[in-house]
Amino acid sequence: MLDVISEDRFELKDQQSMILALAMVRRRLLELGLSALMISKLLTVSSELSVNVLKYANRGTLFLKQLKKAQKRGLQISVVDEGPGIADVEKALQDHF
Repeated sequence: MLDVISEDRFELKDQQSMILALAMVRRRLLELGLSALMISKLLTVSSELSVNVLKYANRGTLFLKQLKKAQKRGLQISVVDEGPGIADVEKALQDHF
């Protein structure tokens, strides 16, 4: 059974709010005891998604859920925006678009 230990929600509305959200992502990842490389990768993904929210949608939300199943712990990271979406998904998947 998967248990939710805690949930955090961060409104992304400007660079300062994004920095605070990413600091909490880093903190939660450190608490899991992940390697420096894995923390770096997950922070990069979280940062890229958050920057895209501010760049293309102006605002959004970063959600963190600390999860536990048996003796294992994890972190679910979700970034959601309410922007206009991608007009041409196929083209967007091409390099340099």
